[in-house]
Amino acid sequence: MAYMDAQLALATTQTVAADDTETISENIVDLTSASRDPGAGRPAYLKVLITTAINQGTVTFNLYEHTAATSVTSGNVILSFARASTALTAGTEIVIPIPPGQIDEQYLGLSYANDESSGNTGAFSAWIDLG
Repeated sequence: MAYMDAQLALATTQTVAADDTETISENIVDLTSASRDPGAGRPAYLKVLITTAINQGTVTFNLYEHTAATSVTSGNVILSFARASTALTAGTEIVIPIPPGQIDEQYLGLSYANDESSGNTGAFSAWIDLG
């Protein structure tokens, strides 16, 4: 089972709608509040756990950093990846390394979009893991 630090949680069982719209995760991580420095020599990862299967389309995830929590998706994209629904079955954990030195700002946020315009939904949890 995956371990998630609540202060580093980006989403907890958040629904992915099949509406081809970019959605911001329910949480923004404030690295100051989390008392974490991801640049302190430890590896950092974005972890995504599929909690309910996503049955259609391809979902694209974008991890952003920004100086302000309210506009995190207008910041820098640290990493981006997409997965087809065939790879998004319940219980699947996706681990994406965050390249060293990539995180320079105080806030992290995640956006996601399913390229289907209608159909079934699924859900996921996502968090930053400092190894």
